Amino acid sequence: MKQILQIILDTNILVAAFRSKRGAANLLLDKLDDSRWQVNVSTALLLEYEDVLKRPEMKDFISELDVNVFLNGLCAIAEFNDIFYLWRSLAKDPNDAFILKLAVRASILLSLIIKKTFLPQPILIYN
Repeated sequence: MKQILQIILDTNILVAAFRSKRGAANLLLDKLDDSRWQVNVSTALLLEYEDVLKRPEMKDFISELDVNVFLNGLCAIAEFNDIFYLWRSLAKDPNDAFILKLAVRASILLSLIIKKTFLPQPILIYN
């Protein structure tokens, strides 16, 4: 039996997907419900998705109603992960610490991000 790849989508992926219907990020959104992977979310990540996608600069690309519809659909297919612990993060940006905590909680092998400065040094997370 093939192992299902556990993934997290950084908010930048969603922004890129909604800003351009032709890009790879948008193609990825079309394939979120693929049996080869499982999207993982947490409360903090969902709140960030909502905050960023409902900003005034996004209104030309996605309406607030469509953000709600998208997030409801995402929640229907995603694995929800409660984060119960606090620990010092390795993330350069303290605002990204919750992504790393979610990755550890969900035993993530791959986090889909468009930031090259996420971690001070590359690390590998193995199951």
